[in-house]
Amino acid sequence: MVRFKTLDDLIDMGYDEKAIDFLPSYNTRGELTYHLGTVATLAAEYKKKRGDKAKQAWRDEQEQFWANRLEHGLSCRSARKLEVAKEEARKKAILEKFAEERTETIKANLRKLGWEKEVERFFKKSDYRLYDHTYKARPLSDREWAGMLPEITSLMEAEREELRIEGIEALFQDRINKWLKPAFTAFILSRPPNEINPNIRDIALMDEWRTLLCTKPFDEDLKESAVEAASAQIPEFAGAFRKERIELLLDVVRKSKTYSGQEVTEDILQLASTIFRRRSFDSSDLYTYPHVLTHEKNFLFIASPSIQVAPRDAEELPPPEIPTLHSPESPIIRLYSHDEKYILKALESAGVWIGLSSKVEFDDAAHEHMLSLLDALGWSHDTTAEEMEERQPYVECLCECYHDPTKPRSRKVFRWKKAIFECKPHVKAKGDRLWFSKLDENELQKSEQYEEVRHRSWYHQCPWCHNYRSMYMYDSHPRLRRHVSSCCAIQEPCPPEVQEHVKKVTLLADEEPWFHYETSVALEGEQEEACQTCRKIAASEADQEVGGDSGSDSE
Repeated sequence: MVRFKTLDDLIDMGYDEKAIDFLPSYNTRGELTYHLGTVATLAAEYKKKRGDKAKQAWRDEQEQFWANRLEHGLSCRSARKLEVAKEEARKKAILEKFAEERTETIKANLRKLGWEKEVERFFKKSDYRLYDHTYKARPLSDREWAGMLPEITSLMEAEREELRIEGIEALFQDRINKWLKPAFTAFILSRPPNEINPNIRDIALMDEWRTLLCTKPFDEDLKESAVEAASAQIPEFAGAFRKERIELLLDVVRKSKTYSGQEVTEDILQLASTIFRRRSFDSSDLYTYPHVLTHEKNFLFIASPSIQVAPRDAEELPPPEIPTLHSPESPIIRLYSHDEKYILKALESAGVWIGLSSKVEFDDAAHEHMLSLLDALGWSHDTTAEEMEERQPYVECLCECYHDPTKPRSRKVFRWKKAIFECKPHVKAKGDRLWFSKLDENELQKSEQYEEVRHRSWYHQCPWCHNYRSMYMYDSHPRLRRHVSSCCAIQEPCPPEVQEHVKKVTLLADEEPWFHYETSVALEGEQEEACQTCRKIAASEADQEVGGDSGSDSE
């Protein structure tokens, strides 16, 4: 028998809505329903009332009755919940008290057995592994202790092994801080700031240094003569490292349209007109040298890289040890002994070179635009990227790359790198490359004002570890000082010579994310000047049509 009905069903059954609407309703399968028996009783009472006043008085009385009843029911349920909560809290407090007592008893028993350091370390961490033994509402008995002792002993043995490993890791870290980092820092400061060099992990895995750092016993100091001998090998190793990376990049240049069939040397990489891009489905980043080799996409930052451990003269290599969190890009680092794992642990924040991306290519269009930009400035084609970074010239951009043909032409004045970032191959080849224009004195002044306030990248590659950090060296940015101090194994404040060296690292900045913040420099009289610009371009195109194409643009 159906005990609940909706209001519409009750009205269809002949019940008066005025005898129902004050009753409490129930949610039944998504519909508001009323108890059929209660409705029938109240409807009979309502029907007996004669006159509107009597019926209204009855309704008022029933509304008050049911409101009081609902309030009383809620109070009863709240009181019951409160009592239940109090009882649960009381039981929990008792359980926590016994758990604390049982934990202290376990600690005391373990200390008596000689597990002092292990107990201290184990219980600083979460003790969930002993939850079943500690969270019981009774004191720990001797019988329970005897039953759990084998399990707890196994846990303490694991803690002892971890303590042993941590002790060795600390000794390796001390050796690296005391001997390797100062030697590497001296080398870094002796080299030009914008030169590519191996990072500290590469140096630590040199044959001389890995042998020296793994000298036993680990708690004894190294001999200064051995350290000096290993340090003397750093420049030669760095030179070979640099040559290998540069050769990878020269292969990219040789494949370009611009330098196809020509002899390509390292000097070409230094030029401002040597522009690279890393093209992907959603972006196209712009690089100059050496940033193209030090960009973070060429590195993997992982605490536990894949390793392969075998003696130097092993005829067969064992399978590599692949970490659980493995990246398919991770190279396999060759180790000659298991002790060398401590070197990797001590320098786990250093970047791991995964190779120059196959998506990196020489940008012929950017090369042509850069030559045009240098011509507009009246500068030599041999101008280097480092000189451009120091001078940060601004130019007016005239070519089709910077103007939407569907909109009125307006003047575009950009910083040189922003201008090259925005350029692209022209649809139609043109001879006279009048793509940029030099600014006058008033415009130069405005561009200098813009240069002072423009967004700058704080992502640079750290010369020590090849990781990207906030590279601002000012008092308002203390994070770098802490980072560089850690890399160099020196204490704050960061020495002036280190600060000055990092300030001069201008070619390793990751500027691509900040290009979209750069806008055209606002100039006075833009509308009038825009008309002059249009006339200049129109005259240039007319001359080209008369004289014919004298060259071709890059594709």
